[in-house]
Amino acid sequence: MNWLGNILTKKKPMYGIATWTEGGKTTKCGMPWSYNNQMTVAVGAKSKFKCGQVLLVKNLSIEKPKELLVMVVDEVKEFAPTKINLHKEAFEALGSPASVGIIEVEITPIS
Repeated sequence: MNWLGNILTKKKPMYGIATWTEGGKTTKCGMPWSYNNQMTVAVGAKSKFKCGQVLLVKNLSIEKPKELLVMVVDEVKEFAPTKINLHKEAFEALGSPASVGIIEVEITPIS
């Protein structure tokens, strides 16, 4: 098993939905949306995920699910704990066009 596999066996995934944003200049975490080549995400303020945390996000809305690592750079007060808002680049990197608007996801904390 590789290093990522070892980490993931210790973490429990959460299932939810993801939308997308093009981000803004200022985030509640004080980190830019452009961090890590736009592989960034906002989470709900009451989520178990926190600023700077790395999440493995898997797109469950397509036949062959794609996954990628994203960094939490923002919090959204009114979001449910099971909703995330990916940067548009990350959303599309998961294999769904922005026109879809919303996808089902599996979210696993890495750090």
